[in-house]
Amino acid sequence: MSATNFPSPPKNLLPSSQEELQIPIDQKQLKFNNALHRAFDILFYQISQRLSDKRNPDSQTLISLWQDKVSEHDATHPDTRKKHPQLYLRFYAGDHIDLLSGPAGDEIDIPLNKDGKPIKFTPSTILSKNSNHFRQYLKDQGFLPDGLCLLIFRQKLNWTYTIVLTRDNNGPQLSDWD
Repeated sequence: MSATNFPSPPKNLLPSSQEELQIPIDQKQLKFNNALHRAFDILFYQISQRLSDKRNPDSQTLISLWQDKVSEHDATHPDTRKKHPQLYLRFYAGDHIDLLSGPAGDEIDIPLNKDGKPIKFTPSTILSKNSNHFRQYLKDQGFLPDGLCLLIFRQKLNWTYTIVLTRDNNGPQLSDWD
């Protein structure tokens, strides 16, 4: 191999010491992230409650509802069933209610916008602007086990979303909930 074909070092070399890796944490950003993650928690709680209440008035847990759906999927003839079991929820987010208002939001400091007003964290803003971040947060927090994912689709109706809990094509074939 000649010296002319040897790759040049990257221009963005990583720092050599741990001290150089530490990035100062912006307090406003930390406050915003804490509020956003609390809103994610509340929204997932609402979604799981609506998924559970949709079929049974006695409020089955999401895990047992998923197990019922897996059993139903396995009992269905392979020619007529979908590839994976799926739980559906049609979620209306048009009421624009702040998720952090009320007792659930009293636990954290709500960040302020540039005008000095509190930032509203509504289901519509989370599902429309932060849906990928929301889905990744659910995985990182362990709210959904490996092998399951939450899909979010915006419908043509104003602020209506179809939320699907299904198997992850890139994950294991079975999850801890099966």
